Amino acid sequence: MAFRLDDNQSAAEGLRRIVREQLDEAIEQLGRDDEYWNEVVHEVRKSFKRVRAILRLMRDELGEVYLRENACLRDAGRSLSGARDAQVLIETFDTLSDGPSEPLSSGIATGIRETLIKGQNVTGMSRPAQEQVATLITTLKRMQRRVRKWPITRSGWSALADGLKRIYRHGRVSLTTAYKEPTAENFHEWRKRVKDLWHHYQILEPIWSEVVSVQAEQAHALADLLGDDHDLSVLRERLVAASEEFGGHSNVAMAIELIDRRCAHLRWSAQLLGQRLYADRPGAFLRRNRTYWQAWKRQTGYCSGVADGVQLRIAGHA
Repeated sequence: MAFRLDDNQSAAEGLRRIVREQLDEAIEQLGRDDEYWNEVVHEVRKSFKRVRAILRLMRDELGEVYLRENACLRDAGRSLSGARDAQVLIETFDTLSDGPSEPLSSGIATGIRETLIKGQNVTGMSRPAQEQVATLITTLKRMQRRVRKWPITRSGWSALADGLKRIYRHGRVSLTTAYKEPTAENFHEWRKRVKDLWHHYQILEPIWSEVVSVQAEQAHALADLLGDDHDLSVLRERLVAASEEFGGHSNVAMAIELIDRRCAHLRWSAQLLGQRLYADRPGAFLRRNRTYWQAWKRQTGYCSGVADGVQLRIAGHA
């Protein structure tokens, strides 16, 4: 099933089902005999991020379970991150040749790129030892079994309300902080909260598909802008930390100037979109989505009742 709630399940049942499906997807990816291990890692980490978004949504109710499961997935993701992060640095550097800015000279660009590729080769892009992959699969299967026992006792909208409001509020605060103190760390923190919001909109999409799906798309677009900014910031940090490896200070300075211009444009675009996505105060955001939820439940209940009535009438004429 899709990464969304289903009208035939309670909120708690739906969230458990989504988590199990995402863990299934990660396990399936890890079991692939695929030479493109980098893409496998990318898909597995996406599943981990979706599950962690649900964990944050349910944090208040899960308590100690949240701490355990979140740490489990965080550590699992880190065990896979080296190869993917090295590839992202190269892909990010390649984007600097796109867009309206003056590109680096071919000689400087080639030298920097070749050094990044050497770093990728040191990190390694091949599939790790089978024992390591098998251990990770076992860890995820154990987590799958634990999901059934997660202490989610609330039902309906109340199972979601506190988490949605808390995470939306954190995102709103992170937006303000990022532009008051525009550090890479603050923008990265905002990005994480935006990704949570995006995943939560995906989960809630059925409550009013025509509206919530658009909100999900816009949250995804904002997460992408902030993701590009983060990748460029990581690349910048790498260039500064090892300028001699990349041809010396003058070469690195030209690349950094290009990175800074690109980040400034990304942050300007992100601010405009973020102000729209976080226009509501947290209380208003929650009330609006609660109204969508209530209308959805009335609609699905009515449709179910009509279907039951039709079946009864058919049975009466049989």
